[in-house]
Amino acid sequence: MGDYSHWEVVPEETPTLARLAAADFDPARTVLVHDLIPVPPGGPNAAGGEAIITPNRSTHRVEVKVNATTPSVLLLTDRYDTTWRVAVDGQPAPLLRCNYLMRGVQVPAGAHTVVFTYHPGMGGVWLMAGC
Repeated sequence: MGDYSHWEVVPEETPTLARLAAADFDPARTVLVHDLIPVPPGGPNAAGGEAIITPNRSTHRVEVKVNATTPSVLLLTDRYDTTWRVAVDGQPAPLLRCNYLMRGVQVPAGAHTVVFTYHPGMGGVWLMAGC
């Protein structure tokens, strides 16, 4: 998990994989975002801030306290899946696909509570009632 104030928008999969493998890519300083979001205001040396996961026992909920020094991308090193939802300070926010297979969210500068919740679909489960 990390709070990144520097990111690159790379909306295509093949260039993302190439960038991740590039010798000049530093995953400790930069996150690659698949989704089209505004470019970061700071340079690659800007500090992102602090992110602390709030302990809980649920596998369907992750709460993170963030104190971002500048607009940032909060990156969870969990697998990206569209059935996750995210809220920043109780307001829905776009779930970002980051570093090809991870999930994240953009957060403004300041202290925030970010909550990721898992909402699996019903899939092939059906309930039939007899008449």
